[in-house]
Amino acid sequence: MIDLLTNLIGNRDKAEVLSKSSWNALKVLSVQCLQGKPWNLTEQQAKRLYSAMALATWIHKEDFICASSDKMRALVSDMVSFDTETMRALFFSGDCGLLHSEDMFVGSKQFCVMDPRCVYRRAIQVGARGIVIAHNHPSGTPTPSTQDIQITERFQEIGSLLQIQLLDHLVVGRSIVSFKEEGLI
Repeated sequence: MIDLLTNLIGNRDKAEVLSKSSWNALKVLSVQCLQGKPWNLTEQQAKRLYSAMALATWIHKEDFICASSDKMRALVSDMVSFDTETMRALFFSGDCGLLHSEDMFVGSKQFCVMDPRCVYRRAIQVGARGIVIAHNHPSGTPTPSTQDIQITERFQEIGSLLQIQLLDHLVVGRSIVSFKEEGLI
């Protein structure tokens, strides 16, 4: 990462300072902010970095659109091979760019505790405006259980209060069932 930043701005010391900053923090800064402390970039360096980050954000947004069910399924399709029930959360920006993906909870072969508080805490930490939750059924049967429906309703309630929308809940088995497509969200 430091080498890429050095190539971009032409200064290794400043690249090392930049590498310690989070992507989410840097991508919202203006050229003027990048010229200030702690980065102290010249105007030309700040414009180069700003342009590169804007381009990367645009490309990233085009790669992951939260309205695309095929892309959503691709992000969770590996869960079909999990031996234990696992809950994954996908965190999206306001313009549907994927910010973060994390396996949040691992349970047994038949059950996984899903705590909406932990998921929404993480959503706030990464600056998400929407989330998709997914979990697998190791049995291979993707039919949502009563508990799946109840926890989805709880996620919707909390998301509504926090203004972080639950975009979908995917159940992964031999196929992938989308709560949104089934009219359950």
